[in-house]
Amino acid sequence: MSRAELGRKTRVGIVTLHSGFNEGAVLQAYALCDTLNRTIEVDAEVVDIRYPGKSEVYGAPGDDRERALDFAARTWLRTSPTSFEYGHSRDYFRYLESRYDALVTGSDVVWQLRYKRRLRRLLGQGVFPRQSYPFYPAFPNAYWLSGCSGLSKFAYAASIGSFDWKTAPSRDLAAMGDSLHRFKAIGVRDERTLEFVRTVCPGFDGPLSLTPDPTLLLPEDAFNDDDDAVMTRLSCAGIDLNDKKVGVVCRSTNGVPQVAKDLADRGWQVISLTATSGASGVNMAQSGLSPAEWTRAIAAMDLVITERMHATIFCIKHGVPFVVIDPNNEVAGEQTKVSSLLRMLGLSRFRISLSKLSAESLSAMVSDATEVGAVDWKSVRSRLDELRVRGLEFLANCMPRTVVE
Repeated sequence: MSRAELGRKTRVGIVTLHSGFNEGAVLQAYALCDTLNRTIEVDAEVVDIRYPGKSEVYGAPGDDRERALDFAARTWLRTSPTSFEYGHSRDYFRYLESRYDALVTGSDVVWQLRYKRRLRRLLGQGVFPRQSYPFYPAFPNAYWLSGCSGLSKFAYAASIGSFDWKTAPSRDLAAMGDSLHRFKAIGVRDERTLEFVRTVCPGFDGPLSLTPDPTLLLPEDAFNDDDDAVMTRLSCAGIDLNDKKVGVVCRSTNGVPQVAKDLADRGWQVISLTATSGASGVNMAQSGLSPAEWTRAIAAMDLVITERMHATIFCIKHGVPFVVIDPNNEVAGEQTKVSSLLRMLGLSRFRISLSKLSAESLSAMVSDATEVGAVDWKSVRSRLDELRVRGLEFLANCMPRTVVE
């Protein structure tokens, strides 16, 4: 019996961080949606949620890079025809129940929250946690999938980021656990989030495991069609494609401009790819690269210095030497999303925490990364294949592919 005879494809709504001026947010949303549609063979789209407070923090697109990212989030991604400003309303839940069979959240720090403790004397003694950070919508928000009890719910590569859940009030932690308990399966991207789920939802009896970022599920030739356009842009900017090129994917921070200058003095071309880095050279940050073109620009580099996880991922996918400056080291002794990924791939020595960064430490790591034979890329590709299989198997096993009408 054919699939068509069994019923229609499962309709899946992806609830994730898909907008904002961040290449990684757009890419991870695209990758999960594309993987679900092409490989898992369901009918998936990103639910278009844009919290006003967060949008206000970003503001309107102010330059070519921001306009390109906003355009990609609105037109390149497959999004729901209806947009919402809040993900916790009766109308929102009704819409989801009428349009989808299943919901999946994750593939980013969707469960990151910020609580601020404030003494309130007028109401008696005690310290009361508040959620007043607009960049992190207050719990309960859309990413916990706490509504729509009739839909199947899943998490894929979800993360709490640097959220210290011990600062949350017990009633919120109980509600978080109750929301997660209603999931069919939970995939997380790092050990911190795995510990969090086990702590707040100890009775969870569905599949619970580490799952890789969805951009690692994309085929090797993803975005290859953008190569010619990117190479033309680099050439028109005055870059000699035959010379050594270092891509800088971070802001001007401790030691980065000095190391970039040292590389330039040694004949390297310095190329800023996302923001003003304080390094002299060619600034491609305002060239209006699409997220897909951005990945191809990274692939064209001979070395990348970055503070961004997805820049790190596309370096690894294309065998580009890199040094990643990890800004997420707020919780001592615990893995960050970057350190967790690099540990799985045996590449931890190319990560340095922001708190330990200096021109001297960064220069030493650059020397290590650019040494001939520094990385066994064949072994790395083998581990990437294993992660891709793990991620695809998780999605295939937990995602119903057809719905009997």
